[in-house]
Amino acid sequence: MYKVILKLKSLPVRTYLIIFLIIFFILFAGLAIAKHYTLRTVLYDYGLEAQVIKNTANFEFFKSGVEVDNYLGDHFSPVPILISAIIYKILPSDITILSLQVLLIILGLIGFYKLANLKLGNPKLSLVLTIVLALAPGVQGVLLYDYHPIVYAFPFLIWAIYFNEKNNYKYSILLFLLACLVKEDVGIFVGLFGIVSLLNKNRIGLVYAFIGFGITTLAIQFLIPAIRLALSDTLMRYSYFGNSFSEIVSNILLKPLNTLEFLFTPGRLLYLFKLTFSVLFLPFIRLKEFIILFLPLFLINALSAEYMQFGASVHYDVPTTVAIFYILILSIKYIFELKRFDKIKLTKWLMIGMIVTLLLYLPFSKYFRELSFTNLSNYSSYLEITKVKEMLPKDKIMSVTHDIGGQFSDYSNLQLFNKDWLSYKVRPNYIVIYKTTVNVEPLEIFKSTWNNKKVFYESDKFIVFKITGTN
Repeated sequence: MYKVILKLKSLPVRTYLIIFLIIFFILFAGLAIAKHYTLRTVLYDYGLEAQVIKNTANFEFFKSGVEVDNYLGDHFSPVPILISAIIYKILPSDITILSLQVLLIILGLIGFYKLANLKLGNPKLSLVLTIVLALAPGVQGVLLYDYHPIVYAFPFLIWAIYFNEKNNYKYSILLFLLACLVKEDVGIFVGLFGIVSLLNKNRIGLVYAFIGFGITTLAIQFLIPAIRLALSDTLMRYSYFGNSFSEIVSNILLKPLNTLEFLFTPGRLLYLFKLTFSVLFLPFIRLKEFIILFLPLFLINALSAEYMQFGASVHYDVPTTVAIFYILILSIKYIFELKRFDKIKLTKWLMIGMIVTLLLYLPFSKYFRELSFTNLSNYSSYLEITKVKEMLPKDKIMSVTHDIGGQFSDYSNLQLFNKDWLSYKVRPNYIVIYKTTVNVEPLEIFKSTWNNKKVFYESDKFIVFKITGTN
């Protein structure tokens, strides 16, 4: 036993990193796949996102049927959709899409380990920081709330920062540019990072700021409205502050008392605690980066009226998580440079503190909540809905309840069934309802108001209506 311990101690840190990442992939990809095969991937977001990927893979570029005809009118995400579509074309399976997002996080974690080791020169501490990042609320949120293309921003941003620190600006500019094309608001991170770089007397920051703020403004103000033929629905979450992008920003800045009143609620304060607790609140040490880089990203989520956006449990926290952990590295480096502490002892206590915090957080983490909600006995329901799908033509318009939306992403025309969506612009050909979870109200409204329907299939769990009089 003693020899085994000695042998383990002699292993290089990178070996431990590889072992951790393999376990990480098995646990998170395994849970994501198990959720899909037990009817726990829903229309928002897996069904919607996977549908666009599959349509694009079949050369129907960015075609969507859930909210808008062209997905770029919902989110300006050309890069992740195109890359995912190419990969899906080679390996056409839902497992591919669900596993891909875990691999993207792993790619980002490798970059973070290299970044931490570059700045701190301590492989063991860098490993601990990487493990803490891997299990942070923002990372677990994006992995376990179905699928969202924002996951691409995680490796792009981290590797861009790494190459920036290496003064390899050709790659940092390219990666920041790709990150801006992941989602319309990621450019805010890039622009803010550019401001931090300028304040640190690095003129490359001007390029970052131009790329980041430029692409975000172009996408939100012009491209999305032009494609959608309406303002971005994301702005509706900030309607408390105004009705347009410029009005919202000006009211937030020029009416600070209103902004503070909106912010100081238990849920939003808890959100800040969640993001900073796992890093021992150390990023507060680097106030310049904390205020300029992290705080605006935090406010984007905290000022939203959508409660899920400030819960640190879904996909919204990729940029904020990258920011807070980058600032964590800078904070630790700053403490090391003070020379008031024994560096070896300080490293030891930092590692212990991080591990203890992680152990306190993990029992309440999203992973264990999702694990507890995943009922493998629902696999029989998956088999049944698969048989139902074999009876439904692929070229018809499907309206499905939210809970089973992830199972219908291979239909190019897909709609959501609920009471707010019963007045369709184009009526569906079939309506598929999962009885176990459907809200009674829309079902009763549908039954009482839609006369041109007939039961196509029914069991204890599902009912499928065929709408007569549609093509």
